[in-house]
Amino acid sequence: MGIFETARQRGLYEGLLGGSRRWLVLGGLAWGFRALAWAVHRDERVLYRERLRPGEQLVITERRFQPKRRRKR
Repeated sequence: MGIFETARQRGLYEGLLGGSRRWLVLGGLAWGFRALAWAVHRDERVLYRERLRPGEQLVITERRFQPKRRRKR
């Protein structure tokens, strides 16, 4: 278990539930760093790659998800 995981866990249990202000602050900082890392993380994937020759074109379209109707019980 890493130091940030420990700080998050102890901040929750000993700080928030146990009343320790020190662990509450350390846990809050650890949760803040985790949230910041999640916010700046780029989750991009290459789905298709091909070299186009002169005169060729690539058309990108989007299909909207159509949820199925819920069955009445």
